[in-house]
Amino acid sequence: MNPCTVFAVVLMIACKTSNLVATEVPKLQPVIFPTTVKPGSRVSAVCSTTSDGGQVTLSWLKDGKDMGSMKNVFIDTKRGASFLIIESVEISNSGNYTCIAKSRAGFDSFTAFLDVQAPPSWKRKAEDVRVNIGDRAKIECLATGSPTPKIRWRKRTEDIETRWADLAPSGNVKIYDNGTLIIEDVNTNDGGDYSCEADNGMAPSATITFSIAVNVPARFEEKAAVVTARRTEVTRMKCQATGDQ
Repeated sequence: MNPCTVFAVVLMIACKTSNLVATEVPKLQPVIFPTTVKPGSRVSAVCSTTSDGGQVTLSWLKDGKDMGSMKNVFIDTKRGASFLIIESVEISNSGNYTCIAKSRAGFDSFTAFLDVQAPPSWKRKAEDVRVNIGDRAKIECLATGSPTPKIRWRKRTEDIETRWADLAPSGNVKIYDNGTLIIEDVNTNDGGDYSCEADNGMAPSATITFSIAVNVPARFEEKAAVVTARRTEVTRMKCQATGDQ
């Protein structure tokens, strides 16, 4: 066989093999985050392919969006791997992180969830309220945390054993999931000491107490009466009122 012919055949096979490698679709290894992450800690994850699929471009998304504006997130890509580093983790860093590998042949992606867990903290604390009888009282206990805290409302009772009783929606009392308590048409029975507790299973929970004072308008205890008196006589009339105003 002619040596030139053999060389041409070998060269053609080499070219085909090279093209096959260059057009291989990239395959990503799983991206793994720690199971429990607390605010203030440092978190890192690596994204890499399982094989050399030619020239591959690696990129990251958070909740389907680019992460260029995240101040505490850094990405370092080298030697076919991309390292995601989050310094001083915040609750806002929780979410789905997607690594994308692209080549001429196609792409692959892998998504992992970062769960930043934090105990409740107050965003807005309930304060003492003074309201006129018949008016509407609105109290807000707004808390942040991860998972999202649930708010528990209670009212102080005269029972020595229980002391506090859970407050549930009923009659003029309305309770909302966002941490708002509304009492319509306030009456004297609505006055007293209350508490709201924010709990999400992460210790410690957050509790604050407050009071609702009900103003009772001034009123006369005795009915009007006719008093007869003569001139020059000293007459005494009783006028007694009760109430807060």
